[in-house]
Amino acid sequence: MTLNNDDLNLKSEAGVLEALNRTGGDELAMYKLFTELFAAGGTTEQFAKDALSVICYFFTDSACEGLAAMAAQAVEQIEGTTFQKILLDNHNGDLAGVQMSNKQKTQFIVFLPDASEPGRFRYSCFDIHGFYSHLTFDTYEDALKGAFIAGFTEPATNVLEDFSTTELWQAGSKRTALIMALNLGQLSYNEYLIGAAA
Repeated sequence: MTLNNDDLNLKSEAGVLEALNRTGGDELAMYKLFTELFAAGGTTEQFAKDALSVICYFFTDSACEGLAAMAAQAVEQIEGTTFQKILLDNHNGDLAGVQMSNKQKTQFIVFLPDASEPGRFRYSCFDIHGFYSHLTFDTYEDALKGAFIAGFTEPATNVLEDFSTTELWQAGSKRTALIMALNLGQLSYNEYLIGAAA
C-alpha cells in the first residue's frame, strides 16, 4: 500500500493522525508511516510517539515484525513510566535504600543520598563481587529515570544484604579498598599488586 501524505501538515497532531487514518489499518503501511514520522524528528516525531502510545497494546503481536517491535517498545515505555510514578509515590519521593536490578538479575543498584555531594542523590551499582560504579543526580526522580535508561527496571529486595555476607563480596570489597588506597597515594603500585594477589 503506497500512501501519499503530501497534502498533510505532518508537523501537526491532526496531520499525523490523518496520515495514520489513511493507512486503513494496514500494519505494514502503519510501520512504514511510523518509521518515516520518527525519522522526521521534532514535533512530528513526538506526535507519532503519542499516537503510537494510544494504540500500541493492539499491535504487540502484529504480523508485521517492525510494527510489533515498535509497539512493544512503546508499551515498555508506558509501563516503565507508570512503575516509576508508583515507586516514587510509594516512597513519598525518598528512594533511599530502594534496590532494583537489570532484567537478567545480574547487576543491581541501590538509591542513596550522595555522600560526596550533599543535597544530591545517587544510585550505586553492584553485583555479587561488590560495588563497581555510581551516578549522581539532582533528584531521586532523575536518578530513577537514569536507572531505567541504564536498564535497571526490575524491583529487587534485600539483594545487597544477601550479597554483602558472601565470600565473593568480601573479596570484591578488599579489591575496592586496595584500589582506593592506591588512588589516594597510600599504596605503591607494587604494594597494590601484592595485596591484590593475597
